[in-house]
Amino acid sequence: VLSNRVNYEEQAIYSVDFEAKDIFDQKVFTRINLTTTDVNDAPEDILLSNHSINENSAGGGIIGALSTIDQDANDQFQYELTDGSADNEFFAITNGNTLRSTEAFNFEEKNSYNIAIRVTDAAGASFTKNMEIEVLNLNEAPQLLSPVSNIELRNDESKFIQIENSWFTDEDFNDALSYRLALANGADLPNWIRYASDTRAIVIDPRDIQLAQDEYVLHLIATDQGGLSVTNIMRISISIVSGLNERGIAFNIYPNPAHDHINLELPQIRQTETPNTRIVNMMGQIVKQYDFVPTGLNISDLRPGVYIIYIRAKGQSYWGRFIKN
Repeated sequence: VLSNRVNYEEQAIYSVDFEAKDIFDQKVFTRINLTTTDVNDAPEDILLSNHSINENSAGGGIIGALSTIDQDANDQFQYELTDGSADNEFFAITNGNTLRSTEAFNFEEKNSYNIAIRVTDAAGASFTKNMEIEVLNLNEAPQLLSPVSNIELRNDESKFIQIENSWFTDEDFNDALSYRLALANGADLPNWIRYASDTRAIVIDPRDIQLAQDEYVLHLIATDQGGLSVTNIMRISISIVSGLNERGIAFNIYPNPAHDHINLELPQIRQTETPNTRIVNMMGQIVKQYDFVPTGLNISDLRPGVYIIYIRAKGQSYWGRFIKN
């Protein structure tokens, strides 16, 4: 009678020693070898090399490789998703043992899925196991919900704009956004456009400013804590109605382009008319200012770019444009 369960995979042959003794205490010994017969063992467990997948991974993304614990050496296995979990529809097994997703997952909507997998060996014995697949959260860029694209005002008025929470959204829980305002070319804001980061307020005030142009493009950039951002493009259109922004009569400037010096070819303006001359860059900033009308100017200290000269004398405006190389 066997006192313990025998296992072919652990030991194929067992030796049993017998001893016989008569009444005269004469003994005889013999050994019998018992050979175990191998029978199929059912699979004992299913292993998965990885139990997670990044959110937003495209459908068909690989999660991991399936393997089986089975006492039978060199056994062959087939894997399938089986009844027992409602989430099976979001997964597939390809190439024999590769578990894949069938669609992109969103951590914010659902962060784990439960599946049931059955493995069957070559002899038809099977084992079923439930597994949990975790969806890993990734940082996602903010999105623009309510863009503010066009801002219109006159050059004799100002405008206050409050950045609202409803303008932007971010799917990541509790992700805080920071905001930055800049010109589209990356340059600093002109002094008549002010942004307060603590209150998220924008003030546009072109009054009493000689503008180099009547349209400006701003970038309002919202950035999350992970460094991803989205940009709201804002166009400021300014109607020139009065004052310093009236360009008036054009005059010639030569040479143009110029490097160090320019000459102004102006109509007769008497210096006694208390004229005012200003040179303005393309951001609307005054870079030079005189209380007389020059016939020539030294521009060697200006940065390369486009500039406009405005002259105001006795209620009349004069202007000219030049390029500094």
